[in-house]
Parts: sequence; structure tokens; C-alpha cells
Amino acid sequence: MYSKHKNDELILRDKLAIWRNIMANERTLLAYLSAWITLIIAWVTIIKFFLSWYFWFFGVFLSLLWVFFILFWIKSYKRRKKEIEILIKK
Repeated sequence: MYSKHKNDELILRDKLAIWRNIMANERTLLAYLSAWITLIIAWVTIIKFFLSWYFWFFGVFLSLLWVFFILFWIKSYKRRKKEIEILIKK
């Protein structure tokens, strides 16, 4: 939407919208990281109290799944950050 405009052509409302997007992007990444840490702690707690092999297997599966999602979210965060930086430099 803003890519066809140069930075000096953007009005204050547009610049503030870009900064809101930057902050929302960072806030989303922090929320995902917080959820990931919470699930890792829950997994360790389950392993500690229930020593069955299927709990351990399920916990490892969830941990690997969450590692995949964290990597995806970090990649998405960096991509959005780069797009926003390009907008600011124009």
C-alpha cells in the first residue's frame, strides 16, 4: 500500500501507522516466545511428575513442533521488519 509512495510524501498518519506495525510485529514475536517458554516449562513439569515413555515422547514431539514454529515466526518477523525498513527508507 505504501510502497508506491516515497517517505517524504507520507503524511504523519501514515508514518505513525508504520510505527504501529513495527511495534505490533515485535509484540507478536515476544508473545510467541513467551508461549514457547511456557510450553517448554509445562513439558518439563509433565516429564518430572509422569515418568511414562509416552509422556516423554509427546513432550519431545511438541518441543520439536514448537521449535519449528519459533523458527517460522522469527523468519516472518525478520521479513516484516525488512519490509518496514524499506518503507521507512523510501
